[in-house]
Amino acid sequence: MFDLLTERWFHVTDPTLAPRTVGLREALLDAERITAVVDPDSGAEAALHRLLLAIYQAAVYADTPRLEDDEIPTEWPAAVIQEYLDAHTSAFDLAHPTRPFLQSHYARDTAPAKTPGLLGAPFLAGEGRIMAPGFPRHNDAMDSARAARLLLAVQQWGNGQKANGVNPHTGSASTPAGVLAGALVTIPKGATLAQTLMMNFTPVPPAQRGIPVWETPDEATPPSGWLGRLVWPSRGYALDFADDHRHVTATYFAVGWRAPELEVISEPMFTYNKDKPDGSPGTYLRGPSAPTDFYRNVPTIYGYDGARCQAITTAQRWLEDAGLESEHELTLYGRNNIGQKVAGLQTRVMLPATAGLIGSGPAHRLAVNLLNDAVEATAKVSSTFGRAVGPEGDDDSSVKLRRATSERIKAAASDLYFDLLQTLARPETMNAAGADAVWDTYIRALTCLLRERFEALTRTWTAQDHAQRRRVLETGIAKHLPLTPTTEEIFDDDR
Repeated sequence: MFDLLTERWFHVTDPTLAPRTVGLREALLDAERITAVVDPDSGAEAALHRLLLAIYQAAVYADTPRLEDDEIPTEWPAAVIQEYLDAHTSAFDLAHPTRPFLQSHYARDTAPAKTPGLLGAPFLAGEGRIMAPGFPRHNDAMDSARAARLLLAVQQWGNGQKANGVNPHTGSASTPAGVLAGALVTIPKGATLAQTLMMNFTPVPPAQRGIPVWETPDEATPPSGWLGRLVWPSRGYALDFADDHRHVTATYFAVGWRAPELEVISEPMFTYNKDKPDGSPGTYLRGPSAPTDFYRNVPTIYGYDGARCQAITTAQRWLEDAGLESEHELTLYGRNNIGQKVAGLQTRVMLPATAGLIGSGPAHRLAVNLLNDAVEATAKVSSTFGRAVGPEGDDDSSVKLRRATSERIKAAASDLYFDLLQTLARPETMNAAGADAVWDTYIRALTCLLRERFEALTRTWTAQDHAQRRRVLETGIAKHLPLTPTTEEIFDDDR
């Protein structure tokens, strides 16, 4: 037995930020005294939040089946959750002999045994696939706690691919991508884990609630509805354990189940662009393909041009209903795997979520418009910078070098952009005069950055080349940035 309810297999922090390792039961029953769920692999961290949310929401619906379609509880129901867990005491056993958690026995019949590493290496944000210290590099056994976290993450984030075994209930030989694969996922966070889970409670009508994977009658029946989607078994894994169940010794990988589309709600943790003319949801934001991609999506995350994220709207509503301050944090998770593409980049970014940034009033429109203006202006002057210092010519090599130079400027400017965002999160900046001052500060800082980088890269150039390329840069800045006398002085101070 390796019971995920009682075994200490994932990490949390308390209000002093001291870490501790807990099981599902302790995390949920002590959620009002836990600050956050944390994991070095941000994909596992997001998947853990969805597992906890699924248990919490399933417990609430089991206790109050007549809960109104749009009702969100504002009190943490520890007793209700304890009763629910007591009714499913064997459902979360990773090594259960007949119904192991989030696994499929048929994998043993259709797929060969492989190393535990088939579950994947820990995927550390921003660094690609990294073998973390202590991770087995060959046929060594894997710690069961780590295997549980990796299993949860790969089920949610794994790319579609040909599996080693078929799903005998569907006949398919290719496993679908996980429900989060390729997406940018937003999870609003509160002051405690209890607040975080209540803020992310997604109200759904009874017909769309469904059942989670641990409540299905047998492995031939897939989960359903919103509760099923939160912990969806996109892959059919089976694990072999050492005699004491403390280590996984082999893994079998077969095809899992393709998640059906939700009929009433879209995926609430995705950010959707403006609805299409026929009223259907717009495209959702994808996980960044490069570190500099992320900040371009920030205005959309905050609702620019009709974009929406149901998780943000629900969190704001819950805070108002609970009578709490409307300041909280958004954590965004993403991988850039779409379809059968293997992820090469993972993202975890924290954003402020004050009333001025999350809302629908004049202050919100002012903030998101300014954020979008900053993104567009930065992209344009970064492109100009690439032309100013990069090689001339239209050959592939020259174009790639100019583009790479432009991307480096965007990466450097992203720090300025997040400084701008933090400033906009302050209530005193949410008026026209405050916004103008914030904008002038951003433009000045960006112009200084361009000047410093230009001088550093052209220090050895001839005076003629330097002057010619400087004119290219100045022309672009004059065209794309609203120069003030102060910013003009930045380029004129040595003339």
